[in-house]
Amino acid sequence: MSLKEFVVLYVDDEPANLFAFRAAFRQHVTVLTAASMREGLMVLSDSPVDLLITDQIMPEGTGLEFLQRTLQEFPDLQRALITAYGHLDLVRQALNEGKIHWYLEKPWNEAQLLGVMRTAYTEATDRDHRREQINRLARQLFHSRQRLDGLIHHLAALGDDEGVTLARSIQQLLQPE
Repeated sequence: MSLKEFVVLYVDDEPANLFAFRAAFRQHVTVLTAASMREGLMVLSDSPVDLLITDQIMPEGTGLEFLQRTLQEFPDLQRALITAYGHLDLVRQALNEGKIHWYLEKPWNEAQLLGVMRTAYTEATDRDHRREQINRLARQLFHSRQRLDGLIHHLAALGDDEGVTLARSIQQLLQPE
C-alpha cells in the first residue's frame, strides 16, 4: 500500500472544514469525509478506513464519544481528535486508555496533520507486515506438523522405533503449550 492508497476519514459538522481538509490532503492520501457521527459510522461500515480524524464538538455528541464507539467494531482503526477547545484532561485520559492516537488543536496545521498521516501510514504498514510474517510462520508450522505426522506414520510402518521416538520428541516441541 502506498501513502496515496491510505484511507483517511475526516468527520466534522462544518462543511467549510470538510472542504478545506479534502483540498489540502487529497493529493497525499485517499480522503473520505462525513458531516456527522452517524454519517461517519456509515462510511466506516461501507469502506475500509485506516485513519479516523474527528472534530471534538459536534451536534450529536463529542468526538471522543464517537471515537470510543468505533473501538470494538474497528480495533485496527487509528484515531485522531481535533478540537478548538481545551479538553486536556479528557484528551490525556483518552490517550492513556488507547482511545485515540493523536490530538491536534484547531485550526489544524497542514504540515502537522500530514505528519500524523505519514506516521499512521507507517504504523499500519508495519502492523500489516508483522501480521503477514506471523501468518506465514503459522502456515509453515502447520505444514511442518503435517509432514512430521506423516514421517511418524512411515517410521512406525517400517518398525523404526528409535526414529518414531525421536520424531515424537520433535513433535512435542512443536505442540502449543
